[in-house]
Amino acid sequence: MAADAIGHLLSLLSLILPSGHILPTSLNNFKNYFRNIRSPLVFHYYCSFCLTYVSRNKPTETVCPNGGCLKELTAKGALSYFIEIPIIHQLRTFFSREGFYEEIQHRFSRRKSSGDTITDVYDGVLYKELCDKGILNCKDNISFIMNTDVVPVFKSSKVSIWPVYKIINELPYRKRMAKENMLLSGLWFGERKPAMCTFLKPQSESLRELETGVELESPTGGKFTCKGVVLAWTCDLPARCFVCNSMQFNGEYGCWKCLQQGKTVKAAGGHVRGFPYQENNPKGPLRNKEDTIRHAAEVTKKQMAGEKCSNGMGVKGPSWLSFLQHYDVVRGIAIDYMHGVLLGVQKLLLKLWFNPSFSGNTYSISHLAEALDERLQHITPTLEISRLPRSVTEHLKYWKANELRSFLLYYGIPTLYGLLPDVYFNHYVLFVHAIYLLLKDEIKQSDLCEAENLLNQFCALLPIIYEERFTTMNVHQLLHLPDNVRELGPLYTHSCFPFEDKNGYILKQIHGTQFIDSQITYAVTLTQKIPELRQSCICPDSEEDKLFHQLSYPQKPKRGKEILPEIFILGTPFKKVLDDDEFKALEFILGYAPCSLEVTAFNRLELKSSYIYGTLYKRMFRRNCSTIKYQVNGLVHFGQVRYFILYHDTHRGGLVRHLALVQPLTCDNYSPSSHISVISVGNQNPVVLFVNIESITENCIYISFPDENERAYVCEFPNKLEME
Repeated sequence: MAADAIGHLLSLLSLILPSGHILPTSLNNFKNYFRNIRSPLVFHYYCSFCLTYVSRNKPTETVCPNGGCLKELTAKGALSYFIEIPIIHQLRTFFSREGFYEEIQHRFSRRKSSGDTITDVYDGVLYKELCDKGILNCKDNISFIMNTDVVPVFKSSKVSIWPVYKIINELPYRKRMAKENMLLSGLWFGERKPAMCTFLKPQSESLRELETGVELESPTGGKFTCKGVVLAWTCDLPARCFVCNSMQFNGEYGCWKCLQQGKTVKAAGGHVRGFPYQENNPKGPLRNKEDTIRHAAEVTKKQMAGEKCSNGMGVKGPSWLSFLQHYDVVRGIAIDYMHGVLLGVQKLLLKLWFNPSFSGNTYSISHLAEALDERLQHITPTLEISRLPRSVTEHLKYWKANELRSFLLYYGIPTLYGLLPDVYFNHYVLFVHAIYLLLKDEIKQSDLCEAENLLNQFCALLPIIYEERFTTMNVHQLLHLPDNVRELGPLYTHSCFPFEDKNGYILKQIHGTQFIDSQITYAVTLTQKIPELRQSCICPDSEEDKLFHQLSYPQKPKRGKEILPEIFILGTPFKKVLDDDEFKALEFILGYAPCSLEVTAFNRLELKSSYIYGTLYKRMFRRNCSTIKYQVNGLVHFGQVRYFILYHDTHRGGLVRHLALVQPLTCDNYSPSSHISVISVGNQNPVVLFVNIESITENCIYISFPDENERAYVCEFPNKLEME
């Protein structure tokens, strides 16, 4: 049915378009256009019994090369395969696009307000070290962040896929995270987990070839030699253990950043491995690349000699990553805040507070869960947050990572105030503020020091006010987070959120149980080829280009006129008659009395990819996009926009003034975190004022509850790059 629909659509378009167009006219030609990446697919085979790699360069090999297996490979089902999509071929496709070569020069042209701030991966120590070696100082060379994780395909079976992704750090942030610029270089599928020494073998070989340099070509740069290096690998803890060939994260020496052994802690129904806070050396002794490789070699030597050897300081053996010349197998393993902080620590705290099984403990407020749900239901987030708040009592176990992020950064402190006892509330504030600092788009050295201090306090207090059994690996990893930011940049630059989005996109392309690998590679091909098709068929800024943008981003409101750089009117302007207070406000900012009470107004605005809707706009019920942060005479203020106007200033030669009518918000002196301001609702000034639209710095989240008549909250975003 789908194939017939595509064929009919192509026929229809062929009739509409002028003769000589390049659009495929048949379904077969359409598929061939997107098939170029499927032809270089490499199938790698392995023994189905022991997962040992089997070289196809030895066609006479009929027995598994693993001496401990030696199974016949000629039997049905004895051989399985995984797929490699050669990265060099994909890079050639990427660099053949117009403008791609120029985009990877972003690191040289970006602007920073201060030299010692951390704003991207380029400011991390690891990237700077590779620049000092000259590898990443060359405009032709690139670096990657890699990821792999298990992705269940069907709910009714154990079939899963393990894709290997690479993102190119040199692209601007939003472009490097876009699905069409993400490289899928490997795919394992089936019911069994991969043997990483088998699965990553061809990846390692391709990356070593890239380290020495390969010839690429771009439309503007011509032919050049490009070197590519792996900067970091990011994944959750179970996948990290597979990739690094290490002991499980809940075992002895389970931390990949330090050599703390942990201890066995009594828990309900048995024992668990805890990593209590070590006051004399909280995050040490630190691991390093050299010792880790030595431990792996020692383990391998003992295993080959037949000696009993469980592990070497948490290392089970060598990892293929350790054979890369420029990769640090310890510092280059990122701590993913999506899994560790959100799905780990934040979800743990919510369970301790609201799960009925902990109701006998002093930290439990499960009897107040309905009160929290009531507050959550009154939150009206901005359009940047895709999911509306869901209840704790019914949906907590289904909360997604982005819901936990919203609770941690915005909802948690306002909703828990007055419900969670002070000792636990103040402890939680330490956690919230530290993560906010590490997610900022411009992190100062003082921010890092403050975050480090806050996380030390949080981890030191947790076993005291809760229980020692809750000092999990995710809690312990918090101590390493500031160093992780120093090494690799803000937390969002190496989180798993973009890879999870890509996984979701790929799963949507699977429409049957047969040939899953072919369906996935076809979907990736289609995604990567669309920019090329757009470039060859659509003129920039044309009506066709606008339509393409609307189809690509259907959730975004349609842009109108650009009134200032990166500021667009949304919707249709209308005539508005000013009342007395509004007329006085306009007179005040102009410095003279306007000649008319009627002005040209509009309700909605897009400001640097943020959406601000005035309170006069009545078609939005579960969202509040009216709260802003703005500056007047160098001072920061918060307010709520009623509407916007375009005013022709007759005293300045007809200059168009772009103004917003704002109801100022009065802040309390108390602020639980630097990004959450408490608003004194009872002390609000009824006077409205007009401010210049260009003085608006960002939009914010406004939170208020019926049971708190005297206070409300304004929450600021840590960054506007990592949007849902």
